[in-house]
Amino acid sequence: MEKLSLILVRARKAGEKDRLTRQAIAGLAQYVKLIAELVEHYEKEQYSITDDPIGTLKFLMEQHGLSQTDLAKEFGGQPVVSDVLAGRRPLNKNHILKLAARFHVSPAAFLPTA
Repeated sequence: MEKLSLILVRARKAGEKDRLTRQAIAGLAQYVKLIAELVEHYEKEQYSITDDPIGTLKFLMEQHGLSQTDLAKEFGGQPVVSDVLAGRRPLNKNHILKLAARFHVSPAAFLPTA
């Protein structure tokens, strides 16, 4: 989507004077908007993040093919990962910040919703 948006911006800058070019750019803009909507819909259907922080973590682990051992560094050891995933221990601030950095998501993804 970023590349399509950049193409659109460059096209707009290059074709500001020609009427036919402006019409083509308008069509391209509609196309980019439709693609963005389709991608958003697909991601919601296929890759939805849950409102449960542990569910979110399990989902991300599955999507990245990670085991508990793979996250030992973020948690300070594999037993801590096991306790968190089993619900015996909550995620703390340090865990949340490290997980957000590892998975390139907002820390809010690991906070419970009210």
